[in-house]
Amino acid sequence: YFEIEPGGFSSREHHDHEHVVMVVQGQGTVWLGSASKEISEGDVVHVGPGEIHQFLADRGDRLGFYCIVPA
Repeated sequence: YFEIEPGGFSSREHHDHEHVVMVVQGQGTVWLGSASKEISEGDVVHVGPGEIHQFLADRGDRLGFYCIVPA
């Protein structure tokens, strides 16, 4: 579980594995590669292997999400 305070953001990073992110609190923006998308509670985001990604709590709310990595 990760939580980002309003105005904050995660590292811009990439991994060799895919993962799924489930937003469970607030709203914000996700960057996947060079595209951005608004996200909010209930959204699910798929991050592919090697895909550069970053999560931002830039919509006035705390952003809370689970990051699930397949075994």
